[in-house]
Amino acid sequence: MSGGTKRLFRIVCFYLIAFGYLYAASPTVSVEASYALNSTPAIPAETAFTPFDPADLHFNEGFSSGHLWIDADIRNHGSSTLEQILLLNNPLLEQVDLVCGDAPPRHAGLLQQDRRPYLYPAFVLHLPAGGNLHCRLHVRSLATPLQFDLSLQDPGTVLHHDRLLHNSILFFLGMLASLGIFALIMYLYSKDISYLYYLLYLFALTFQQVTYTGYLPYYTPLWFNRLDNLIVVPKIALMIVTAALYARSFLQTRRWERIDRIYRAVIAFALLQIPLVGSAWLYLPEVTVLTGLVFIFFNTAAAVYIYRHGNKEARFFIAAWLLLCAGYFLMILDALGLVSIMYRFPELIMAITVIEAMLLMLAFVDRFRIYEQQKLRLEKQYNLLLNEQKSQIEARVAERTDALHHALQIQKTLFKELHHRVKNNLQLILSIIRLQSRRAGQTETKEELARLQGRIETIAHTHEMLYQHDRTERVDMKEYLQRLNHAMLQSMSQTDFRFDCRCSVTLPLREAVYVGLIINELFTNALKHAPEKMKDFAIVMTQEYKNYRLEITTPCRKNDMPAKNGLGMTIVRILVQEQLEGTMEQAQDDCTRTVIRFKV
Repeated sequence: MSGGTKRLFRIVCFYLIAFGYLYAASPTVSVEASYALNSTPAIPAETAFTPFDPADLHFNEGFSSGHLWIDADIRNHGSSTLEQILLLNNPLLEQVDLVCGDAPPRHAGLLQQDRRPYLYPAFVLHLPAGGNLHCRLHVRSLATPLQFDLSLQDPGTVLHHDRLLHNSILFFLGMLASLGIFALIMYLYSKDISYLYYLLYLFALTFQQVTYTGYLPYYTPLWFNRLDNLIVVPKIALMIVTAALYARSFLQTRRWERIDRIYRAVIAFALLQIPLVGSAWLYLPEVTVLTGLVFIFFNTAAAVYIYRHGNKEARFFIAAWLLLCAGYFLMILDALGLVSIMYRFPELIMAITVIEAMLLMLAFVDRFRIYEQQKLRLEKQYNLLLNEQKSQIEARVAERTDALHHALQIQKTLFKELHHRVKNNLQLILSIIRLQSRRAGQTETKEELARLQGRIETIAHTHEMLYQHDRTERVDMKEYLQRLNHAMLQSMSQTDFRFDCRCSVTLPLREAVYVGLIINELFTNALKHAPEKMKDFAIVMTQEYKNYRLEITTPCRKNDMPAKNGLGMTIVRILVQEQLEGTMEQAQDDCTRTVIRFKV
């Protein structure tokens, strides 16, 4: 065995011997007691007393309006005077009177003692060596159960247990306060009324428990204890009402009309009990206690039913109320005088209360987690549905696009075919005009037919360009004017004229034909009247948004302006002013400049 182990073994042995010596040296105290329950304050006869079991000095009558008398003979078998504490471990006993020998009466209890030294009613006894002390207790409790353990303990032990009980209750109160603060913050943040009802229920529950454990009466003055003792029924009713309101809100019982109707009936019945069985004329706290017991079991059964019908966030709620069922069932059995468990373990009810409050708070957390899972599941379903609809829409769009593309191709083909046929028809007309021109005898007639032929060719060239290109709605004016100029020069057997075309615009079919006819008329006049050495033609066409500017420069003899009333100029003016809805300006020096402005 190592040195450290030997040292530890010696220390343990020392303390065991010391404790054994102290225990063996401690004086022996014995208590013999008997009790009698009387309906009047008069002391009952000696024959009415019933002996206590020496090993279990416990009394439990439940709610009782009688007077309890206890005779106790306390013997000190030791050789020295002892100081002992006579303790009754029920902090809610209202009236406890003690008479020992010839000493004056002493008083303790909830309604008689103002700043008591311990949580429980207690009396300090001085026991003479080898002597016997006869004591008589008078105990009465109207508003609370008449239940307690009678014991004789060392002052140090009593103080130690009292401080330990104080600390444990304070610890549980701190946890309940933390849950209450959290519930208040969550209510202010989320505006969920369930948190407010939970907070009210937690307050009612805590208020009841700090009274039940004797913690509140220990720190409050006598007048408050007397007032608090009168409102037992309202406090229990408040617990039932706040618990029912919280359950209705959290479980959303409005979806189940019958269950919700029962909750409303419980609330009304609990409130009705305050004036009926909680007054000085008729005081029956047992009714309210039994109502609370029935409500606890109903609330648990309703939560299980609602959970099985789809409300999955009720599972922690069910766990909390199952735990509460066990604790309150034992507490109510204590209050009715059937068992005596809770008074033997006063911290148990506080522990059950804290665990139940924590489970109810976890129910909120679980509800948020379930909502989050439902949200993710709905988002997933929404995304799947959205993708499915998107795929269907894309398929429909692709199908419609193919159909429209096919229809567009057919339309373009039809337009090309139309322009091709119009061009062929115009060529047929031109062939007829040429035949007519050959048979014409007069020169003027031939010239007029030649002019007509040029106008028709202008239109024919436009349709020819449209069916030869993919774009069937607009005409490239530069290509169109170059072709038109080439055709006019060939028709008049002119090969030495120079043509300058600066144009980078496109026009719709209608406007392109009118521009071509205007240029055809102006060029025809210029070719007819131009001097031999002046053979330059120029066209400049520009665009600014929807406004177009056409400038045509043609050669001419000095002071030889084309006749304004001639057929050619008349056609030009009609085309500019009426068809294009534009303006025309002409100027002449070494050549003729015609400026035309119009808007498409």
